[in-house]
Amino acid sequence: SAHMILEDYDTLPDEEKREIINDIVTETNRSRNIISNLLDFARQSSSKVELLDLVKLLQDTIRLVSNQISFSGMKIDFQATENLPLIHGDAQQLQQVFLNLILNAADASPKGSKIQVFALPADESNFVAVKVMDSGTGIPEHILKSIFDPFFTTKAKAKGTGLGLSVSHGIISKHGGRILVNSRENKGSTFTVILPVTTLPAEIKTLTQ
Repeated sequence: SAHMILEDYDTLPDEEKREIINDIVTETNRSRNIISNLLDFARQSSSKVELLDLVKLLQDTIRLVSNQISFSGMKIDFQATENLPLIHGDAQQLQQVFLNLILNAADASPKGSKIQVFALPADESNFVAVKVMDSGTGIPEHILKSIFDPFFTTKAKAKGTGLGLSVSHGIISKHGGRILVNSRENKGSTFTVILPVTTLPAEIKTLTQ
């Protein structure tokens, strides 16, 4: 977003400039929260839990990343099953997971392609699923088992630390869920996050490790 406003400042309308600047401010604050969450994660601290509308959480997440995806020449197609049950969890941490999966999909996809995000009931009862699908390079079968290991990355050194999927895996595990991956080389990848629907009273505010 910063590069976009810098390059196109003279031609962008004021309203779009304000929108991009708001995105930069929002993402800067989110980055600060992510650093705090990473430290909390390393210390095995508790998380803030609240009732969450998964569809709204995904819509907000996609809005945050939409400028970056558009700037990369790609599109996001989001579809959700109506009347999905609420989940319980830490909104900031879950958004961190979904942003990581969407940005990973964008990194693996060619310009002009489409990233698909689905929210739907999981195959097992009392769970919901979020699928992030791309038609990119895929992940070689021999390294699939390692992608959730800390510091493991297939990206260029300047583009990735190898912590994103590891931290995401930990966050989803803390929420009582799982991350699954299905991938074929040159056919794309599908990451599926499975989360339990809420069964806790709304007044419960902490999630123990």
